Amino acid sequence: MNLLRIIFFGIVLSLHHQTSAADAILPVGKNSLSLDAAGSVEWRQKEQLLIATGKAVVRKGEITLNADEITASYRDDPENKMEIYKITAVGNILITNKEESARGSRAFIDLEKQVLIIFGPEAYFSNHDISISASNQLEYFLDNQRAIARGGVIVKTLNEILEADQVEYDLKNQRAEAVGEVRVKRGKNILLGGNATIDFKSGISRISGTKAKNSKAPGTVRGVIFPQSTR
Repeated sequence: MNLLRIIFFGIVLSLHHQTSAADAILPVGKNSLSLDAAGSVEWRQKEQLLIATGKAVVRKGEITLNADEITASYRDDPENKMEIYKITAVGNILITNKEESARGSRAFIDLEKQVLIIFGPEAYFSNHDISISASNQLEYFLDNQRAIARGGVIVKTLNEILEADQVEYDLKNQRAEAVGEVRVKRGKNILLGGNATIDFKSGISRISGTKAKNSKAPGTVRGVIFPQSTR
């Protein structure tokens, strides 16, 4: 999951409205970020804010962020250049690159801490390997390529469907830690428990009945298994 990887590096801002000649007037280089809007762009210099409304779009390299309204907080770097350090977006969020997409009702991007948070009620991320949806929020941490989905989480791969209250997913190693009302489905086979560790690469799942990873309280694991026919 490299979504927003490009956007997290040093930023020089180029600003323009959506017109056919805009790219010729204010060309966007590979190290720049563009902020577009079909409605208006408001520049609040004292507050150091740029606010784009009406089909607002932020582009950085191959990454595109679409929203009803996008606010970029900036400051002057040591070379006296404009540096974006925080972006917030509201309404019909869609973030895309060549292989991945994410959507939600709101988004927050901390460029310093390299954190992206997408808020529900239908927060969603997908690539060619996996899709993750959550009713509360999705958090992505660039440094260690880790995602945390909270509330009504559903994780889908080609072979499994994982449901839980919360899922922490290691995107590099394709491993998930799930907590709370866990349900793992592979074909017709279903396992239910309180928490689970799932290795999507190996196909190995470990499920226990307790609802918290550090809990010693007893619990029950239930399952319905359909053995494959040997005929």
